[in-house]
Amino acid sequence: MKTLFYAACALLPLAQLFAGKLVLVENGKPRSAVILPGADAARYEPLAEHFIRIVEASTGARIPVVTREDFAKLPSGTTGLFLDPADFPDRPELPEEAYRILPRAGNLYLFGHRPAGATVSEPLRWALNHLLEENLQVRFLWPGELGTHTPARAEFTVPEEEVSWQPPLLVRNLRIPLSYGYKGEKSPQYVRMEEEAEQWAANHQMGRRGGIRYGHAFTHWWARHSKDHPDYFATPPAGMPSPVDENSPYPARSVKLRLSNRAVIEQIARDYEQAGAPDFYNVCPNDGVGYDLTPATLEWDIPQGQPLEEIWKGTQTVQLSARYVEFWNRLSARLRQINPKVTLLSYAYSSYRMPPPPQRPLTGPMMIGIVDSWDAYDSWKGWRDAGATLFLRPNWGYAAAGGPFLPLREIHRFLQFAGRNGLAGFDLDQMMGYWGTEGPLYYLLARMLENPELPLETILEEYTSAFGAAAPHIRRYLDYWQTRAEEIGTPGGAGGTTDTTPSYYRELVRSGKTSGNFLHGPYEALQYLFPEETVSPALAILDQAEAAVVQSDRKAWQRVNFLKQGLEQMRLARDAAALGHQIKNAGTATDAEWQEFEKRSAALARYRGTLASTQVMWVPFINYYENRYKVAIRPRNLPQP
Repeated sequence: MKTLFYAACALLPLAQLFAGKLVLVENGKPRSAVILPGADAARYEPLAEHFIRIVEASTGARIPVVTREDFAKLPSGTTGLFLDPADFPDRPELPEEAYRILPRAGNLYLFGHRPAGATVSEPLRWALNHLLEENLQVRFLWPGELGTHTPARAEFTVPEEEVSWQPPLLVRNLRIPLSYGYKGEKSPQYVRMEEEAEQWAANHQMGRRGGIRYGHAFTHWWARHSKDHPDYFATPPAGMPSPVDENSPYPARSVKLRLSNRAVIEQIARDYEQAGAPDFYNVCPNDGVGYDLTPATLEWDIPQGQPLEEIWKGTQTVQLSARYVEFWNRLSARLRQINPKVTLLSYAYSSYRMPPPPQRPLTGPMMIGIVDSWDAYDSWKGWRDAGATLFLRPNWGYAAAGGPFLPLREIHRFLQFAGRNGLAGFDLDQMMGYWGTEGPLYYLLARMLENPELPLETILEEYTSAFGAAAPHIRRYLDYWQTRAEEIGTPGGAGGTTDTTPSYYRELVRSGKTSGNFLHGPYEALQYLFPEETVSPALAILDQAEAAVVQSDRKAWQRVNFLKQGLEQMRLARDAAALGHQIKNAGTATDAEWQEFEKRSAALARYRGTLASTQVMWVPFINYYENRYKVAIRPRNLPQP
């Protein structure tokens, strides 16, 4: 039908063909110009260049940037794209993170909210991207030029209609960790990779509004208060080390509060007032062990009589949500004396991840970040029934150590469910940067954060369209890994899970084949989740995809090769990690085993070196991550024989 439609259009006069539309490019020639605000124009130049460069890549036409005076001298019928003109009659008042596109007299006027002190208006970028995505079908698949799909077009027209938009979610964040732990001067290639990653996130409308901030909230309390107010803090059962001890294995940032101590609530109230009594206030417990064991706090627990040592450790066998709901209710009542509009923020995490029992609902406004699997339907319903506003703060990014783990259907289904049941935001900890293998999942997450109602088929069609004639093969490739993801199931992940569905992944942990530690376990699991007999059929599909475009479409061929490079890196990492963890678990190695491990690790390092300036994976960050957490993937992270 599309072919017939375009054939019919070709027979119509241009005036009729473009009726109700504004022409920006016609027959590969610009029929428009960008006009920056007279004052402060330099702020808008990067956004204008972003738009112009992509239009030129698609149509071959470079839209000029002109002053308002020069625009008046251009031929009649030239469409003006006026960016945020200050003198526009009835200039719209925009809410935070909103944009508007207004057609007037054959021109387009684009407005985007800009927070005070900001150097650029990200919503204005989104307004320009709306024109690109809706009318040129531009897609931002992964960071960088190769990941930006700009279909070839001779014409660029846009409907002459008003557009108003504000992202539906208050928080949209896929954490980019490229700057973590980096020491020394960054190479120009690394700086470019960071900039490309940040631009990709900006193009997908990442951001937040309303002053919402959260995270483990009391990490500095020990340094501030332990000397004068030791009664603010939980203390361990007899025989277990305390944070008070100098040689404690528990870092001060993990210290928990003595919840039933009224003085703790009063100290938080003082801190809240000093912070300006904002409408949103973070009160999330610290990470790690050390939960309160005082009798008054234990009385808040449901059920009663849980083992004290297990409570202290915060194991998966205890349920501490009821005590925290009681604490939050009391704290909320106190802070609402200062600001009646305050909403508290916390996670549902660790031993307080389970929804509270019905007899312990929330009585004050709370925004809860669910840290759980993508099968946490009951948990979501339970917290919502308890009265919470919910956002997702999952640890899904750690799941596969760069393996092609693509549970696209399951995650899409859960995000649509959450979107239809009060989803207020999403914050992934964290996006590890394995674009060559996990890129389709990153793209799905980004698109659904822009619009949780997007159908899965739309997202997959967008992604595969960038591969030209190889698109059907890439779709088979994604379907292949989707089937494997269904066989694997959901991982446990950091912070625990309320999901009880069968999972081969978690069975590996239960059987002792894979560590339950989410920092090391995924590396050990690679050999079981992605053995060679599973990877080979996927590579065969990519070979077919490559053959379909190698002679005709260089960019599509490069994108297929991008996926092949991701798989090859994973294979080398899998083989090095398998032997490295065998040596680590055994505590010893023969000379032959150690030499083979060194050989595998060196081969991985060499191959990663060829990828270091690409977006196939974020090599410097992954290397830093593996060394920081002593992943058994290179000799330096194991005791020397």
